Amino acid sequence: MAKKKYQREQMISRGKVSVTKAKLNEIEDNLTRDQLQELQSPTTELTPELTSIIDEITALQFDLEEKEATLEQATADVEIANNAERDIREKQRLEQIVSEVEQSLEVPAGYTYGTHTATQTTEPPSPPSPLFSELWIEYRERKIKLREWKTESSKQRSRLKERDSEFRDFLEIIDDMPASDFNKGTTIRLIDGLLSLPLNRTKRYKDTPLKDIPANAEKISPETAAHRLNYLKGFFKFLEKEEYIGRNRLQDESIESNPKSYATPSPTDIKEWFNLKEELITHAWQFWIPRIAIYSGARQLEIAQLKPKDIKHDPDTGILYFVIQDTDAGNSTKSSASNRLVPLHSQLINNGFMDYYEAVKLKHTDTLWPSLKEKLGSKAPNVSDYWADLRDKHKVLSEPAGEFGHRKVFHSLRRVIINRLLEAGVNLETIQCIVGHEPSMGITKRYIDNPAPLPAKKEATEKLLIENVSWSHPCKLAIKG
Repeated sequence: MAKKKYQREQMISRGKVSVTKAKLNEIEDNLTRDQLQELQSPTTELTPELTSIIDEITALQFDLEEKEATLEQATADVEIANNAERDIREKQRLEQIVSEVEQSLEVPAGYTYGTHTATQTTEPPSPPSPLFSELWIEYRERKIKLREWKTESSKQRSRLKERDSEFRDFLEIIDDMPASDFNKGTTIRLIDGLLSLPLNRTKRYKDTPLKDIPANAEKISPETAAHRLNYLKGFFKFLEKEEYIGRNRLQDESIESNPKSYATPSPTDIKEWFNLKEELITHAWQFWIPRIAIYSGARQLEIAQLKPKDIKHDPDTGILYFVIQDTDAGNSTKSSASNRLVPLHSQLINNGFMDYYEAVKLKHTDTLWPSLKEKLGSKAPNVSDYWADLRDKHKVLSEPAGEFGHRKVFHSLRRVIINRLLEAGVNLETIQCIVGHEPSMGITKRYIDNPAPLPAKKEATEKLLIENVSWSHPCKLAIKG
């Protein structure tokens, strides 16, 4: 009962803190640019209105400190209650162990040794901890019920299947076991197993057990292994919260990833990638998607999910641009900063992209790429597979990896545009807004409606000079599907 009381107090305090913070944020967000400049000027006398706002902010800050102190005390009370429960369970566990030892040694009831007196018990031993496979079902159902995992669209259902597949890899690495048996040795085996998983297992080794996959098979990247580990941490956090395990052994574990695991393509790579033999391009998307990527910095998923309605014209500036957004059903972006407007480069406009766009519009289709099929609920995997086949199967690159063995993949094209824009003197914040990274302006960005307006992005992208890109191919206007 005490624990529930403390938890209720903690929840109420947390809500009060959130409300006060929201009030502060609302006041700060409503400050005008003139008021911000007035605050930053050491010589200007503050207006009565601004003085009143500052007084209100100060009062709220004092109120927030008091509420945070109350929340801290409530959190400490909950922790004390949790510790007390754990102590009771540990005592019961030790008593059970002692009782089992006494029975195995046939110690008579009433026999005293040390400070303990043996007792006769008829209670059965505690049931074993549930298996990981059983607990996954409970965790999965909880996530779906709370709508943290959604199943409305085919893409969302495919992602759920992907999670199930990743969990089966986990079970295969550690062997399904009671959750309470997971120890330090199992943790080490899991980390090693994640780093040893083969690349594209479902495609290359679908029905092959891990133990039978060749040791020299290409492995997943450390970034992917780190992602898998983080996903499992959420599962283990649930197990700890529901007291299926006493300690979350994955909490402090990590896999060091290499942010430069993709090589930056050289001018020779660009020439080889963008001057393919005619037979290697059989669909318009194979022609246009890479060219949009290298002239915009957009990710393959962002381009693959474009619809005709996402191509727009700004009447005030005359700029043609496309909208990257996650508001449509089935769409997704990497982060909120990825939702953006990206100007169409003049090279795309002058070499037939708008002709292709008009032809697609006549088909009345809801995708810009009718012949690009979905895989696992998304069009992006087939773009990645096509690009990888150019490198690995058709050997279009004379140097398929960088100097340090890093692969050259579709995502590498983003490195080209970012580095070229930096070389052209474009400021970092504008580049970040073009490619969909969070602008590095700290709290200042909260007061700026648009860090890089469309005309600024257009001016920046037009500085891109990409040599040796072919714009001729019979399929570039072909509408299939």
